[in-house]
Amino acid sequence: AYTKLTEFVRAREDCAKAIELDPTYVKAWSRRGAIEFFLKEYHKALETYQHALELDPENAECQQGLQRTMAKIQEAQRSGEVDQERAAHGMADPEIQSILADPMMNTILREMQEDPAAAQRHLNDPIVMNKLNKLIAAGVLQVK
Repeated sequence: AYTKLTEFVRAREDCAKAIELDPTYVKAWSRRGAIEFFLKEYHKALETYQHALELDPENAECQQGLQRTMAKIQEAQRSGEVDQERAAHGMADPEIQSILADPMMNTILREMQEDPAAAQRHLNDPIVMNKLNKLIAAGVLQVK
């Protein structure tokens, strides 16, 4: 009900409570993903939809939500424009802050700007790739 009133913070709290009561309640996960999408927290929406699909791989709402989120991230990457609201949400996220504060990731990001060969090596590391994907999804990192 809060979502329809655009009370996204309260709606997210309701989802969190529902998930706390029943961590397998896919509908709550799906709604949480939708709220994160509308708040432009695409990095969180991706993880939420992926988790929901682990619980119910056939859930059409979660499949569509995941596809919509991935399309929005790709659209933003293609446009090359920085969505300040999205980037601000990303920068406020403790996980994104942690990735950006990591000295190793700072070195990797710098090397990727200066040396394409280094970029390719780093992209082969699944841990680094996961972190880079989070930064991209959060709107903090643009890749051309």
